[in-house]
Amino acid sequence: MLYLVSPGIAGTTICPANLALYLRLQNLQTIPARLSGWSLELGYGNKWIEPIKLDSRFGTMYFVGNDPKKAGRVDSQSGLDVQLASKSYVLKPNEVVEGWVPIRIFQGFPIFLREAIN
Repeated sequence: MLYLVSPGIAGTTICPANLALYLRLQNLQTIPARLSGWSLELGYGNKWIEPIKLDSRFGTMYFVGNDPKKAGRVDSQSGLDVQLASKSYVLKPNEVVEGWVPIRIFQGFPIFLREAIN
């Protein structure tokens, strides 16, 4: 399981991410594209919900298997939010940005995924 550990006003917060998606975005236009944001929805039967995205820019990700004492740090530069921020949310023509998105969901695992780029 992935965990995002981040400092806060009341101390350290540890949030589990029970789903991680690797997303790849590409600007297929002939002009630069500026993203004002992005979202994704997960399908559960006939309902679509927007899960809680854990922004890897504001903490450290750890992978924990069966033994928490053997937790491993995940490269923070591999997060999609980090990659988008490093490009100031502007993608040049044909440019690709990709990375991991840790997600916290409270229901069973989704069957469908739908994303929106603004």
